[in-house]
Amino acid sequence: MKPTEKTKSRLIFVFSFLIGALVWIASPYFTGQREPWDAQNLYYFGTLLIGGFVAGLLVPRRPWLWAIAIWLGQCVGFFWCIAHSPRVGPLAPLGFILFLPMYSVLSLLGAAVGSLLRE
Repeated sequence: MKPTEKTKSRLIFVFSFLIGALVWIASPYFTGQREPWDAQNLYYFGTLLIGGFVAGLLVPRRPWLWAIAIWLGQCVGFFWCIAHSPRVGPLAPLGFILFLPMYSVLSLLGAAVGSLLRE
């Protein structure tokens, strides 16, 4: 039985959400940094771009939705890290308001490219 378009969309939304959350939760393990944008490598940027790309490639309709799911996942991951961190810097709210949406544009770019390649 082949999955319906609605089922595929739901699965990709969950996949995208998990990518967004895991980029934050796994950052200390892969980069040694609590916040992924502090990493000295392309972990954060690459994960957002590739996560959006894969989602757009798998379900090319509505690539903006996959970027929103990644952003929502990042919000959850961000708060998870703050809740489980021994110290929270005074710039955390600024990062949440300014940097999180700004860097989330990378997932939109990845989803758009993946979507265009698939169509």
